[in-house]
Amino acid sequence: MNAMLGPDDIAALLRHRPPALLIAAELEVAEDGQRRFATVARDEWHWTQLLDAAAQAAGLCVRSDDAALAGRAFVVAAYERVVQASRPGPGVHTLAVRRLRSFLQMHQFTVTIAAGGVQVLAAQVTLAPVEAA
Repeated sequence: MNAMLGPDDIAALLRHRPPALLIAAELEVAEDGQRRFATVARDEWHWTQLLDAAAQAAGLCVRSDDAALAGRAFVVAAYERVVQASRPGPGVHTLAVRRLRSFLQMHQFTVTIAAGGVQVLAAQVTLAPVEAA
């Protein structure tokens, strides 16, 4: 089980600076591998911003699980099975992230996003490494 990530760890791993950084903290690492993250507080969320937060959370999982990948850059190769269950509201949202599989250097995750215990969005996110030029 990994140590939980604080705001400084997250900023270092994702190499984003506000306002692009949408994840504020890691809340929990469960025994079954599921990890939970909290977003930053926002006055208003759009579903595309929540997808960006989902990609950042998946990227945190890749980088913190494998020290060799910590310095690598990743891009979203695909958002699949995106379901918006309800309109995103203001405030902090929680993300439950579970790794599905890794293949050909790509990493695939399911992400469920909730606000106040109500599911707002679910998606499958696939990340691919950026090759050095």
